[in-house]
Amino acid sequence: MTSTAPTSETSRPLRRILGGLLIAYLVLSFGGAAVTGGAPELDAGRASYLKHFVDSSMITKVTGSYVETIGAIIFVLAALMAARLFRTGTEISGWLASVIAAMGVLTAAATVTAEAVQMAAVYDGHHGASLATLRALNESGDIAFFISIGIQGVFLICVGSAALTSRSLPSWLAGLTVAVGSVCLASPLGVGAGTQQLAFMLESALYVVIGIHLLRTRRTAASVPTSRSVVTA
Repeated sequence: MTSTAPTSETSRPLRRILGGLLIAYLVLSFGGAAVTGGAPELDAGRASYLKHFVDSSMITKVTGSYVETIGAIIFVLAALMAARLFRTGTEISGWLASVIAAMGVLTAAATVTAEAVQMAAVYDGHHGASLATLRALNESGDIAFFISIGIQGVFLICVGSAALTSRSLPSWLAGLTVAVGSVCLASPLGVGAGTQQLAFMLESALYVVIGIHLLRTRRTAASVPTSRSVVTA
């Protein structure tokens, strides 16, 4: 029969680092959003815009957006780590790892764009900008956020596929990752229907589950077949 050997001991602390990065990303994302108070919805009225962009603390709003920007940087680090850990020696695995890294960067880029636009809207709101200007900036930020959810959908589909290939995660968790990624990928099509918020909550819950799993893993889940054969009598 063919014997199997667990993955290298060096991957264990790296898995814990990845789990910690995912949790840190969520803490910063939700923490920053709590500080900013959340941007007005696409169909929000004048009062919501004045409250958020004019009658508010500019320092508080900008600080919250900056915290979320740092969270986006942490997400890139997590994506690069996932690309490294979930990669095996096959060509398809290498391609998946490249896509994981690229989607991590694109997700961060869309998130940083959304936060930069929100910062600009807050600044302009405190310096006499018209309601039309504030609405245009806010909607641009919202759309950038929606796009980031779709990009994360591709990221999750590739992470789940790579985990299934390398057996780096339990099969049920890898399959769930692909399923949630599919929901996220389709979510931008429901602009105005709240599908992006649903997808964001699903992916956030998934990151918690993956993060906890990686942090609590005492042995790596993957086993790599070796070229040696064990001969039994």
